Amino acid sequence: MKLLPALLAAGMLFSTPLLPAQTATYLDSFGSFGSADGQFRLAFFIAVHRPTGNVYVTDFGNDRVQRFSAAGVFQLKWGGAGAADGATDGPSGIAINPITGRVYVSELGNDRVSTFDLDGTFLLKFGTTGSGNGQFNDPEGIAINPTNGELYVADFTNNNVQRFDALGGFLGRWGVAGAGDGQFSVPVSVARSPVTGDIFVSEGGNSRIQRFDSNGTFETKWGSAAPGPQQMQNPFGAAVDDFGNVYVADSINNFVKRFDPDGNLQLLFGRSGADPSEFSNPLGIAVGANGIVYVVDRGNTRVQRWLVTEPRPTVTVAGKARITTAKARYPLKGTATGATEVRVRVGRKAYKAAQGVANWKFKAALEEGTNAVKIRSTGPGGTSAVTQVKIVRKSTRN
Repeated sequence: MKLLPALLAAGMLFSTPLLPAQTATYLDSFGSFGSADGQFRLAFFIAVHRPTGNVYVTDFGNDRVQRFSAAGVFQLKWGGAGAADGATDGPSGIAINPITGRVYVSELGNDRVSTFDLDGTFLLKFGTTGSGNGQFNDPEGIAINPTNGELYVADFTNNNVQRFDALGGFLGRWGVAGAGDGQFSVPVSVARSPVTGDIFVSEGGNSRIQRFDSNGTFETKWGSAAPGPQQMQNPFGAAVDDFGNVYVADSINNFVKRFDPDGNLQLLFGRSGADPSEFSNPLGIAVGANGIVYVVDRGNTRVQRWLVTEPRPTVTVAGKARITTAKARYPLKGTATGATEVRVRVGRKAYKAAQGVANWKFKAALEEGTNAVKIRSTGPGGTSAVTQVKIVRKSTRN
């Protein structure tokens, strides 16, 4: 909490058009300033429980967690100031295990993580104030591996990330203060890729994102402090979608930006202001089902809902649409866009994955005579139209 006010300073005006590959459409928002049900006094982080679609928001100023429907209708709340079991003193990060339904909340006031069920019933807590293993000094964002229940917690002032089992047992940590690879300057948010298991950490002090494997080994980084579309100033919330794309709340520039796992910018939306679709210091971010993205708009005391849609994938095949060959296995190749996978079907056989995606290759096992070959690609935007090739394999018999 010592450095938090500086990192949450008011944003500057900067706008840029959306990139053409994807589109982000503003849907609506919910929340206002106050302490009544559904109101906030500094909303912080946000999480979505995928099986129900319900949305959980840490309401820092009111020392509570609030639950809403997927459309933003208030359902319930829990917490309170103090150190008693079930209190949420200065709630910050939040993560939900979709398998067990456990809700993990980090508390800046108590330097601990408390665990609840989906209705707010207290289950357990772990962590104390300090700099040792399993201790915190301002715990912030939380990420979870739903398969084994492991947790990753950004320890803001201690400049590290700590890993725990589902019951709060300490497993390890990485990071020290600094600007080098694998070092941190006030790590704020952690997000886990459901595709690779990699961990992404946003740093307010270094204005960058770092990527690690699940054990904390440094892999890559991107970003620096600047008011441009490729850069970030005090990135706050981070979230990873089902395809491994990384959403980041660029809190000072008042954008949400989406990158591929290597840090290449794909999409950005928002601008400074108080009108619908405008942000003032966006903080937490979460990705729900069907392309819905939730953004905590801290300065405007609300949560915004956006719909991110993807272009339909395409796939092409190099060469002729009808091929004659004597080969039993014929090499095909082509290109695909907006895809995560290319699959090929020969005759009535099952579809099989091609090698590569953007520039794919496949060796088709042919029967004698005419072989109908179908190629399709799939990605976030759905399934491409099917591309067909006919390959005639000549008989090798005399």
